[in-house]
Amino acid sequence: MADRQLIEIVPTFVVADVDVAVAHYVDKLGFRTNGVWHNDDAVAVFAIVARDGARLMLARADRGAAAPNKASREVWDAYVYVTDVAALESEFRANGAEIARGPEDTFYDCREIDVTDPDGFVVCFAQDLDPD
Repeated sequence: MADRQLIEIVPTFVVADVDVAVAHYVDKLGFRTNGVWHNDDAVAVFAIVARDGARLMLARADRGAAAPNKASREVWDAYVYVTDVAALESEFRANGAEIARGPEDTFYDCREIDVTDPDGFVVCFAQDLDPD
């Protein structure tokens, strides 16, 4: 079955302005730009940003409105496992990122911070405290 192996899931965030979203992920969260695609009017309509092994797609909303998960504040738009959440928190704060929650230790043995982006998407960065 190795030939049918799943290798990655990449969330897509529908954003109001791709350039603004890319700038946030690059400048505040340390991602790099893998590519930005434009329409015939030279407006950015799609981008991919990456950091280490994590990637995120950013797609321009047709009507200019972002589409974060608003069903519940208990659910994240993306959950990213990391090796050192304290170091990331320090880096993010130094870069001016909005830390919405944390660091917080959970009953499921993760230390988490939530970061909110300009469109209201919430990304949780989590360190597994019991990696066994």
